[in-house]
Amino acid sequence: MAVERLIAYPLYLIHDDDWEDDEWRDDFRASLHRFQARDLRSHRHVGFQTGSGRARVAELGKELAQKLKAIARREIVVSRGLELLRQRRWEDTARELRRGKLEEEARLCERLAAELNAGRPQQAAALLSEAPPGWMDEGWRWVGELLGEERKAKGERAKREEEARKAAEAARKAEEARLASVARLQESARSSAPFKALQVDRTGAAWQKRKKVLDQLATTTPDPVQALAILKEYQTTTRNGADLWFLREQLRKIAAGQWPGAVSTELGRQAEAQAAEIFSHIPGADLDRAKRIIRWVQVPKADGALEYTAGSPPTDADRDNDELQHRVRFASGFYVMDAPVTNALYECFDPAHSADRHSFGGTLPQKDQDYVPAYNLTWYEAQMFAEWIGTDVGSAGCRLPVEAEWEYFCRAGSTTAYHTGPTTDDLERAGWYRGNSGGHPNPVQQKEANAWGLYDCHGNVWEWCMDELRAYPKELLILDPRDLRSCPTLSRDNV
Repeated sequence: MAVERLIAYPLYLIHDDDWEDDEWRDDFRASLHRFQARDLRSHRHVGFQTGSGRARVAELGKELAQKLKAIARREIVVSRGLELLRQRRWEDTARELRRGKLEEEARLCERLAAELNAGRPQQAAALLSEAPPGWMDEGWRWVGELLGEERKAKGERAKREEEARKAAEAARKAEEARLASVARLQESARSSAPFKALQVDRTGAAWQKRKKVLDQLATTTPDPVQALAILKEYQTTTRNGADLWFLREQLRKIAAGQWPGAVSTELGRQAEAQAAEIFSHIPGADLDRAKRIIRWVQVPKADGALEYTAGSPPTDADRDNDELQHRVRFASGFYVMDAPVTNALYECFDPAHSADRHSFGGTLPQKDQDYVPAYNLTWYEAQMFAEWIGTDVGSAGCRLPVEAEWEYFCRAGSTTAYHTGPTTDDLERAGWYRGNSGGHPNPVQQKEANAWGLYDCHGNVWEWCMDELRAYPKELLILDPRDLRSCPTLSRDNV
């Protein structure tokens, strides 16, 4: 019994080590039992009561303990090696295995690392057939599964890359075909009769002739594809506000399907997008240049009222009969430019407008008119200029004022004929008119500003308003500058 206890003692220690791998523990137990049975049988003739027998048993127990300790150390090394292997740290795994004297396994790991680092997973997989059985069986199985998954993933990636290549090639060919089609349409548009007619007279004064060509486009070009090509091509050649207004009307007709030829859904979307980007051909740098010129003023001032009396009293000397006085109330204040739009500012939008400057019999040379209020402009040009400026001021946009707004900021809280007073002498201080202008418009901001800091509200040039000339209302007029759909003097088309 003493011999059994002595030999079983290292096994007891192993059991107390809390090994997690039952398979390894069973292997140790089986090895121990075989060692015990073999050595005890070979020394049975010596006898257990002799001193030599006891010494041999002690020696065997010590040897077994050393072997089991070596096995335990190796198992720790293998456990660390497996952890490093799963992190794909191949060289670290090899070093760890070499610490555990697993030289063959370490060399295999290094060869695997060399193949994988060289991008040869198939050769790496082939090396697994040389893997020595035993300690690293679990690790080699994991590597095999990993390489199989990587081969599968690589095959799938290759398949996806090939599909992407084919899709890109198909897209390239489709784009080439589209561009070729666009080029043919552009060439056809430029050689069409309507496009040539639009190029005959590009002066501002000839806007009605060009409007007529655009209005007749549905008749001259019933094919909506060709018509859209003409409109797109013409848009790139003009910055005249009236041209852009009427051109956009035709685009909206195509978008709404109001064309002799059938309009496909896709063509309608193209026309709608083109109408929404009516200013897209104008460089952003020109808008930036215009913004540097403009100064916005908030009205009313902090102490200003949102309600005033519009119209003129019967006592005003130059009063027209239709200037019935009436109350106007605003739901909110708004912003207005501090001076009329000058030639320099307007020509940021349409440089060709400089050709429409007059010399006024030599009294005002064209080259000296940059800071004169822009003149010879249609309502459509003024409206489109305001809209263009508004593309960069947020969702509220920018527009012409309605007459009730114009009179409100012109008066700036005053109740007399002019914001400087009731007489012609007061007008002399406020603006340019027949008596002091020299027969031509004059640069802005040369006269007194009104109480809200606005210049040239009186005289100099006529100014466009957004609404139509209609009879003044007798009752209170309530306006919301943020939403003019309720304005009675505004036609539906202009909202």
